[in-house]
Amino acid sequence: MKKVSIIFVHYSDGIVKSYTGHGCLRRFWQLAAKDSFLEIVVVNNGKKDQHFKEICHKYFDNPSNNFAHARNLGFDNSIGEYVCFVDNDIYPDRMFWYQCRELLEKYPDKKYIATSIWTSPHISKYSKGEIDGHVLNSRSGSNCLFMKRETFLDIGRFDETLPVHQVGVDFCDRQIQKGYLVIHTEPILARDLGIRKFPYGHNL
Repeated sequence: MKKVSIIFVHYSDGIVKSYTGHGCLRRFWQLAAKDSFLEIVVVNNGKKDQHFKEICHKYFDNPSNNFAHARNLGFDNSIGEYVCFVDNDIYPDRMFWYQCRELLEKYPDKKYIATSIWTSPHISKYSKGEIDGHVLNSRSGSNCLFMKRETFLDIGRFDETLPVHQVGVDFCDRQIQKGYLVIHTEPILARDLGIRKFPYGHNL
């Protein structure tokens, strides 16, 4: 079975967001224990939460606190034939990587990136219709993108000269320029916890 590398960058500030990030990573780690084809790569983007080391296969510190560099560092140290860049507030269902991978394998001749974070075609100005019941968009948020390794290399690395809020936008722009569409799994298989304020001790 083809290996999947999850690139997880821990970059949030504050005890609540740190706890949320740890809970999401713990969920990935629990699922990885059941699925041997998964590789969890964590890059600590200048934070002090060293306990993240305990729940991943590979761990790297990124003292520069550069988000794009952290994602590139994670990619460089991953071995999966598929890679998934996730923000540290993404909470996955177990079928998340199965369906994303199946979609890419189902359409090997298409330039697709997969995601399980839902974007409604009715409200998205980037909607491009659908294929076999799956929503297609020309653009999707960069918080949860699943792709072939060669797709990332084709689009190009994250731009380390940009401020953090422009890194994902720039990557999506280049993805569009290269002709890639984002294909969505039918159900929502990963939750974006976003800015929700979980009290410390909340059971994610």
